[in-house]
Amino acid sequence: MDVLEAEPEDEDAPQSILQLLSENLSLCFISRSRADPANDREAREWDRLIISYLTLLIQWLWEDPNAVREFLDASGLNVVSPSIS
Repeated sequence: MDVLEAEPEDEDAPQSILQLLSENLSLCFISRSRADPANDREAREWDRLIISYLTLLIQWLWEDPNAVREFLDASGLNVVSPSIS
């Protein structure tokens, strides 16, 4: 009988949806800062996406105190206060 070797497990814990949302928001801020200043349409599309993510995040945090704790523990404030260069 053959013994199957188990694949090594990832050392990283699975991310919560809140963490993924925060990361996506952070990536949107980065992409928005790199948008072509001459292309106003691209900038507006990034702005809409950022506003959508922020709206979802605000509503979620308003409704769930545990989510606030998770968000703050994961340094979520760095996401919503991007450095302005």
